[in-house]
Amino acid sequence: MLSIVLYHMLIFGLNDISENYWFYKALTILLHFGVPVFILISGWFGIKLSVKRIITILLPLYTYTLAVYFVCINIIGIKTDISGGVISSILLCKDSSPLWFIQPYLLLCLISPILNSFFENSSLGNKIMIYILLAFVVFGLGFIGNYAIAQEGYTLFCFSYLYLIGRGLRKYSGCINRIHNLKQYLFVFLFLIVIAILAFKYSGIKLLSMIAGGFFAYNSPLMYLYSIIIFYLFSFYTIESKVINHISKGAFTIYLLASNPLIMAWTTNKALAWYCPDSPYLSILWCCLFSLAICVISLLLDLIIRPVLIQPILILINRIKVNKLIAI
Repeated sequence: MLSIVLYHMLIFGLNDISENYWFYKALTILLHFGVPVFILISGWFGIKLSVKRIITILLPLYTYTLAVYFVCINIIGIKTDISGGVISSILLCKDSSPLWFIQPYLLLCLISPILNSFFENSSLGNKIMIYILLAFVVFGLGFIGNYAIAQEGYTLFCFSYLYLIGRGLRKYSGCINRIHNLKQYLFVFLFLIVIAILAFKYSGIKLLSMIAGGFFAYNSPLMYLYSIIIFYLFSFYTIESKVINHISKGAFTIYLLASNPLIMAWTTNKALAWYCPDSPYLSILWCCLFSLAICVISLLLDLIIRPVLIQPILILINRIKVNKLIAI
């Protein structure tokens, strides 16, 4: 979530005004792994469709969207088109809003029983065939052909492919980990990818810039490779902490608040105000600290609002046992 917040500041702010454009653009590519990694995590642990899961997505969306617009319009006095923000967010309209992620993820939740059943009950040969077919759709039709079915990686096909990859990594992790010195190889490979992206993008050479740009799109095979390496490296470590588990519940709140169009406009303006033309590194430092502050504040708000507005609804759902009606 920290990488996503910082990424939005760079791509919507500093990239457009900086004389060091290639430097910031290279960093946006490096920070663009958030969405693929999140879907890989969902695949690794598996989505279990239930009323509670849908509520934990929609209820915070409605709560924080309405709260942000109420505060900004009635207290701060910001003039904005409410229909373009609140209604679009609540109805999950497909638009250019940074909240675009919610729509395909909800669809992924709804079809997760089908994906889970296929993965658990199909032979290895059938799984490989589906992986190849989805690769053709995502990479061939989406990335190369720019067809709407997998355009820019924002569609259900792309999310389903990443989800199944996450399932596969979990199921066959034992076989994968038998590769001698795998962790060291992955670290070296990731380091080389990062250096190559920075060097190619910052070089100003058109061909090298295009190669580096190939890591950027969510339907790019290079982005998939980059995200899978980052994700899989974390599978080597086991962290058992109730505190971390509790805090991690607020990650979605960070996304909802930081990606709200009104808040994003404000944070982008702050990033522009702190821009240092003579020192891109200082600009990055300020943006990193500001992004961290946004994440911490969002987590604190979640600790306050969740017990008051969200948790009672979830408790009520558990009591009336609605989950059992559609739990799959």
